[in-house]
Amino acid sequence: MFLKVIVFQLIKLLLINNKLSKMSKRYEYLILKLSQIVDDNTYRNRDDINIDSLVRQIRQDGQLVPVIVEPARQSGYRLICGFRRTEALRHMHRSEIEAKVMYNLTREQAYHIAISENMERGTLTPWDIVNTALKLREQESYTNAQIAKVFGGVSIRTIQRYLRVAEKSSEEYKRALKQSDLTIQQVYEALKHNIPASEMLSRGRSVRYLRELSRLRGLPEYGEGTKLTCIGGPDGAIEVKLTYRPGEQRVNMMIKSLRLLLHDLELPDQ
Repeated sequence: MFLKVIVFQLIKLLLINNKLSKMSKRYEYLILKLSQIVDDNTYRNRDDINIDSLVRQIRQDGQLVPVIVEPARQSGYRLICGFRRTEALRHMHRSEIEAKVMYNLTREQAYHIAISENMERGTLTPWDIVNTALKLREQESYTNAQIAKVFGGVSIRTIQRYLRVAEKSSEEYKRALKQSDLTIQQVYEALKHNIPASEMLSRGRSVRYLRELSRLRGLPEYGEGTKLTCIGGPDGAIEVKLTYRPGEQRVNMMIKSLRLLLHDLELPDQ
């Protein structure tokens, strides 16, 4: 009986020591059973689910990059990075996976790791980025400042643009972002000026074009009855319409302003 008590106390001490050891560790590299990876997409931020090329690469070279996980609440491990690698290994009926196990992460830290790893590797599409920002606000109730921190300290203004693009994009714009046919900034500027996706895609509007068009549209009226109207014309041109009453004294000032803007745009002064 005495011996059983001693054995029990030793086991208890070992378990406590193991727990304290893990609490003091930041991370460690382990070979895990694939069955230990729990089904949890909390930190998934990529829309791409095609694993064919990755399966071929792993068959040829093996798993080159460990996945990143954290201990799950009950048992097993929750993925932070490496969802496609995990799916590829499961598709290949492998039993083990190389993993970097991170300990004592806050939710924000885990999200930051998930996003920064994919952004550094250039694997996120523009849609993945803006949709992740929207997910953090809607599912995690993060403020814009918290989302900015998760994205590595980008400005709050940048996050506001991400959220606007995610919320206001039409299906055509979403598709263009998923295929990286347009950038986040291009779509943001186009939404601001109510330019349809078909026009952006067919004519290749640049961000600079959209900004200069905004400046032209924003020119003030010079006196009663005088007005400058600027709209996007065919083949990337800007159509300018000047209306004024005969004898208007300040028309020359408007024409001078227009010429300065045309010079900035590097367009022919016609």
